[in-house]
Amino acid sequence: MDPAATLLAAADAAFARGDLAAAEAGYRSAIARFGARGEWLANLGAILIRGQRTADALPALEAAAAALPDNAAVLAMQGYARLESGHRADAISALLRALARDPQRLDAWNNLGRARAAGGDFAAAAAAWERALAISPRYTPALSNWCDALIARGDADAARDLAGRFAAAAPDDAGAWFKYGYALMLGTDLDAARAALDRVASIDPRFPLVHHDLGTIALWQNRIDDADRHFRAELDRDPHHADARFGLASALLKRRRCDEGWRELEARVDTGHGRTTGLPPTVPAWDGSPLAGTLLVLAEEGLGDVLQFARFVADAHERVSRVVLYCDGYWAPLSRLLATALGVDAVVDRSSGSLAIAAHARIMSLPRILGQGTRAVLPRGAYLTPPAADVARWAGRLRAHPDFRVGLCWGGNPRVELPHAARIDERRSIGLVHLAPLAEIPGVQFVSLQKGGSPDRELASALRLVDWSDEFTDYADTAALMANLDLVLTVDTSIVHCAGAIGRPVWMLDRFDNCWRWGTDATNPGWYETLRVFRQPAIGEWTPVVDAAAHALAPLAQAYLAARIAGG
Repeated sequence: MDPAATLLAAADAAFARGDLAAAEAGYRSAIARFGARGEWLANLGAILIRGQRTADALPALEAAAAALPDNAAVLAMQGYARLESGHRADAISALLRALARDPQRLDAWNNLGRARAAGGDFAAAAAAWERALAISPRYTPALSNWCDALIARGDADAARDLAGRFAAAAPDDAGAWFKYGYALMLGTDLDAARAALDRVASIDPRFPLVHHDLGTIALWQNRIDDADRHFRAELDRDPHHADARFGLASALLKRRRCDEGWRELEARVDTGHGRTTGLPPTVPAWDGSPLAGTLLVLAEEGLGDVLQFARFVADAHERVSRVVLYCDGYWAPLSRLLATALGVDAVVDRSSGSLAIAAHARIMSLPRILGQGTRAVLPRGAYLTPPAADVARWAGRLRAHPDFRVGLCWGGNPRVELPHAARIDERRSIGLVHLAPLAEIPGVQFVSLQKGGSPDRELASALRLVDWSDEFTDYADTAALMANLDLVLTVDTSIVHCAGAIGRPVWMLDRFDNCWRWGTDATNPGWYETLRVFRQPAIGEWTPVVDAAAHALAPLAQAYLAARIAGG
């Protein structure tokens, strides 16, 4: 065997066993020693694509396509690499050339559909995916992308019907049944979604993501032990699956198995769904040991997450000389309020200038770093303080409303860009219409704490709702208004954390599949001394929740009114 053949045989063997680094090195060596042949360049591009290094693959594939202009496989790879690199029009050109040479090329039809959809031409995209599935009805990538495009357009029902049609035609097609199950998850029939995905697991127990989605459904149905089992099965298939690890963390923390739960929660940084702040790699991560210097604590994830986990800054301060909280961009509205947190020496942002940092920690990592375990969820009193001047200003505004004052928040952040997150928000948000029975309670002044969107005028009038929410400048301002309220009544949003962190009485109207942080016992949710939870008995059942809250609120308002009358 000649030297080139020997080198390429070794590279191909490395590729077959998954050693991409050795395969790449072999082909680069062959090209350097024996010349840039089209087939070798194409194989190098394929290796780089397998390693998800599309930008690196593109030059090799451009050269390969120039050398092999009639090779449909090479043209299809070139089109894919162009599309992944953001060159949509050039991708379409390459994919059309590939299909002109081989009209049966499934990957070219699929990627042409993706390129058309990315350009907003859904009809042309659907036509491309339909052509691929006409050639091969079991070609899952085309079905999956078609369904995802429908979901992105807000038509989950059409995606469900499409996937269901292909699944019904192929009872043993795991790919079609998986997509059908996923589309069903975005609707209301979780039992049907579970059945579809169970079918996938029976066909192929190691089908990618099936146990992740079964675990997610189990979480949503409060079958926490089943969720744990499914997420661990997914991690057995792929130990690096961040979403499955985050799901496992949710199951663990919900059952208050906190030592393992806090460790697994670190996967949130790798899921790509949340918000986080990067740092230069030269800044070391804090390991919890005593530190003679400044610890930079980074805000991350949601606004409520930061407010909730700010309690741990005081614990961290016991081990370090100084704590500075980095709060910029999305989290900037929290800055003034967080500056009052116990243990915070300063709040900084990008405009604060250079700072000598000894170590850093993400704020939601503090329970793990500090080794707090289940102690982390024990109820605490107030650890944030709204500015006195703002409190006084709102007090003046509220003098004209002397009844028992209740702040209302009925919706969260819909996050429509993430279908699963949007589904959760649909279940946690109640809508003002469901709160209408509260209007029947005499002696109550309702005050809106809901940001974004105007409430229905008729409902707002019936509730005698005072709405100054468009005047809120930041969370310190919101907290200052809360400080003048007798009670905050809210769904599971940042408002819960803001009220609890400043020590105001807060009642949470909670969805059936509650967030991990509140545990499984609604009478013992932890975290805040002033928190009371009213939880749905089943998914979507808000009436008993509102009735229970109204029943509890009525005597408070009555007693307040009696005290006011007695006091003259």
